[in-house]
Order: sequence, then structure tokens, then C-alpha cells
Amino acid sequence: MTKPSEITKRLRETRRQKGDQTKQMQEQLTIIDAVIDEYDELILKMDGKIPPLIKPINVDITAVETAYHNRISHGCRSDLAWRQNSVWDDDDGGTYQSWTVVKDPSTRVTIGYYGGKYWRYPKNIEYGSNVVTDILSASVGIMSVTTGGASPMAIFDSRGPQFTGFNTDGSDSGYNASIKVGDYVTDALENPYVYTTGNLPTVVGLGTTSWPGMRYALSGFCTSSDNKIYGDKNVGIFTHASVGDYLYDTDTTGITSFSTGGVVPNGARITGFGTAVGIKTVVSAGGTSIGVPVVYDYMTLNKSVTASIAATTGYTFNVGIVSTYTSLFLSTTTSVGAAFSSFLVVRGPDNADLVFDATKNPIDPVEIGMLDEYKVGRGHKLELINNKDPDIVAQWHEVQQDPEPLVGAGFAEYWVGDLNWPIFDDDGTESYVYEGQTISFASTSGNIGYKQVPPTGSIPGDCGDFDQAIVDAEAQMNARIASDIPRVNHYIAGASALREIRNDDETQAWSMLQGIGYINEDRKNLALRADQIDDFDWKSVGVDND
Repeated sequence: MTKPSEITKRLRETRRQKGDQTKQMQEQLTIIDAVIDEYDELILKMDGKIPPLIKPINVDITAVETAYHNRISHGCRSDLAWRQNSVWDDDDGGTYQSWTVVKDPSTRVTIGYYGGKYWRYPKNIEYGSNVVTDILSASVGIMSVTTGGASPMAIFDSRGPQFTGFNTDGSDSGYNASIKVGDYVTDALENPYVYTTGNLPTVVGLGTTSWPGMRYALSGFCTSSDNKIYGDKNVGIFTHASVGDYLYDTDTTGITSFSTGGVVPNGARITGFGTAVGIKTVVSAGGTSIGVPVVYDYMTLNKSVTASIAATTGYTFNVGIVSTYTSLFLSTTTSVGAAFSSFLVVRGPDNADLVFDATKNPIDPVEIGMLDEYKVGRGHKLELINNKDPDIVAQWHEVQQDPEPLVGAGFAEYWVGDLNWPIFDDDGTESYVYEGQTISFASTSGNIGYKQVPPTGSIPGDCGDFDQAIVDAEAQMNARIASDIPRVNHYIAGASALREIRNDDETQAWSMLQGIGYINEDRKNLALRADQIDDFDWKSVGVDND
């Protein structure tokens, strides 16, 4: 009869042989990856030429947008129009109307920003290390780590519960965390930007953290020691902010405390909203200074602005809408910070104990995003677009024939405007109205209309300069597009063939990773079975194992 010790000996020999298999496969993977790296080097060189050509085009597009905005704000044209809300009759037979002042849709123009749009398969990765996963969207700030503390990374990727094993409320997600303590985190395997080479952070904890998941800037002003921030423009600019949101200065160094200690104190939060009437001094056609009433939005804060700072105008503030997100806690800080960026999680360079899901699809889901200086070389396909779609990173289940997500470089918008400023006639008394204002009135006692002069009383005499600025900006934009777009297409076409070749080699490399992962799992099972047989009391069942 075969002795149990002979079975375990055979199992361990099989495990050793499979270990030799993985070494051979690792050697093949290394060779394939070296070839892929050669393609990468050439693709990186060509892709690296693209962002410096596209950025000036988009700067010129923004300049056109600004030129049109300046003409409107200077009073040369109006971008406002009446929009009817409703008409109704009361019980006495009277007819009533409701109108709102809005941006005139008939003079709105949009121009799509240009960008390199990439499509990336899961297999489009660096194979020199075990990439556990890629986090499509996360933020880290410029933070100091105290003794026993850690720097949090807020995860906006929908797979956060799978990464960490936690839900956003801190409860158990039911997943075994795919990211483990000790894993490395980087924004790029080659030439990382957020973290420096040789100082990559390791994961020291998993959980949740509070973070301003949405940030946007607004322009306003304040007065010394007041607890109000006033909008530089008319009513409506604070529409996306809410009570409880944090307000902080524009400098990104304050991302953790939501303040830089400048105008806005630490911990400042929005407590309410209102409107106030201010007086704006303008010079009439006759040279007389007159005061024109202007309605401003304001938000109240739980703290006063810094007392040592006098009246501040044209200042940029940021609103942080704070929510709880799944989080990695990292050992290393960053000197630059990153908002809504992608990261890689790496489990060491040694594949001896590689854990790799052999069932993962190498071509699904497809990541779609926009090329920038930190994403050059990414993707199996790259195209030049100006489709006006939002600048986001999205996942596309192409093999399931799902509709492709809308991804682009965004757009600039402006209003050409006209010489019609909306007014309201209240029984013979005319008054100018502002954007967002809603008026309800009886048809017999009021009426809406337009005047061909601005609220200041006359069209400025230098409007010709603003018209010329638009002409110059559009000429510059068109010349830049004609000059640089053919060069961008040249680099994209040059890298296209290399991307296709690299894609084939990545298929082979992916299969090697799958094989190594599968065999490593089998070796663990062989070791477990051998130990179980060795540990059993064979004498109790009358079997001689000596």
C-alpha cells in the first residue's frame, strides 16, 4: 500500500515543478515586456509632442471666449432676453403673465476644445510589476504625516468598496479588499509626477475619509471682518453651492483644511444665502459720475474673513462639497497634490507569489480618457477630437455592446449678444432687469420689453476696440488650428501602427500573467494538501507512515 508520506512527497515535487514552470513563464514575460517597452519608448516620444501643440489651440479658443465676454461686460452688447414662464386667468377674468430674464439662447455659441482621446484595454499596462488594479479617479492633497498618522487618498472610482472592503458609511462591503497593506501606489510606473521615484507611498490602512468631492471656483469680494462673500457678477453665480459646503482660498495647498489661511479662515462653511443692493459708480456720456444700483448675490459664513485684510475684490474662492468616500491611507505625502486623477496599485516586482485573477478580461472594460502630459503613451487607440463632450475618464463595456460613454475635451461658450437690453414697464415706469429676475404681472398693468441703450444710458464710445479684439482673437485661433492640427494628426498616425503591434504583444504578456497567477494558486493548494496529509494521525486508522 502506498504510504501517505510518499503522496506528500509527490505533491511537493509537483509543486516544485510548477514553480519551475512559473520561472520559465516569468522569463518569457520579461522578454515580451522588454519588446513592449521598446514600442512604448517610441510611442511616448510621439505622444509627447501632442499636448504642447494642443494646449495653445485651446488657449486661443479661450481667448475668443474671453473677448466676447469682455464686449458684453463692457456694456457694448446685451446677452439677456425675456423668457415666458406662464400665462393664466384669475377668477375675475384678469390675465396674468410670468417672465424670467435669462441668457439669450439665440446668440449663444460653443466651440469644442481639442484633445487627444485614448481608448485603453485592461491589458495596456506595464508588465514589469504586478499591477493589482488601476484607480480611475482619486484625490490626494499636500499633507503632513504626524507620528502614527497617514495621508489619505479619497477614492471616487465606483469600485472603491471592492478595493478597500469598506462602504462609504464605514460598514463592511462584503468584498475581500483587492488592495492590501504594503501595496505601492503611484500615478505612473515611469516618470511619476504626484509621487517621486524612490519615495512611492505604501498602503498602511484601508477605510473611509471626508473629502471635498466637488470643487469649483467662483469670483467674489468681501469687506474686512465681515462674514459675507459677495459675487462679482449678477444673481445666479452661487446656484451650485449649498449650506454646509466649505469655502476656502484658491491655493491648492489648503486642500486638507479647505483653507490657506488667507482671506478665508480655516473651517469656514456656508450658513446661508441672500441678495444685497450695491451702488456701482459709472460715468455718463456727459462726464458726470452717477451711482447705478446693482444686485449682488452673497453667501454668509460661520466665520468672519481675516480682519487684517481690507476690502478684497476679484478674489477667487473655492467651494468644496464634502462627502465621505472610501479611502487608502498612505505612508508618504505628495509635494504637488492631485485631484480626480488616476493611480496604479502595484504589488511588488516579484511574481513568485503573484495573485492574478485568471478570469479577468484583457479587453473589457475599456478605459476612455483624454491625453495629457502625464498620460502619454496610454491606450491602444488615440484620436484627435473636438466633440464638446465632457472631459472625464469613463469605463466602456464594449464587448457587451454598451453605448460608448461621451468623453471629450469640453467646450468654450460665449454670447454674441445684441443691442437689446430687457426692461419692465410698470404702468409707464420703465426699469432695467437683471439675469435670473422673475416678474409676474397683470397684462393690463405691466409689460416686458427692450431698450437699445444699456442701463448706463449710452453705449460706450470704445466698443470698436472690443469688436476688433474679437476679430484678432478669432484670426489667431484659426491660424493656430490651421498650423498645428496637421502636425498633431501626423504624430497620431505615426504612433498608430506601433500601438497595434504593441497591442498584440500585450495580449501575449497578459496570458503569461494569467498563467503565472493560475499556477501560483495551484502551488498554494498543493502545499496545503501536503501539510494536511502530513499532520493526520495515520496510526489511528492502522496505517504505517514510517
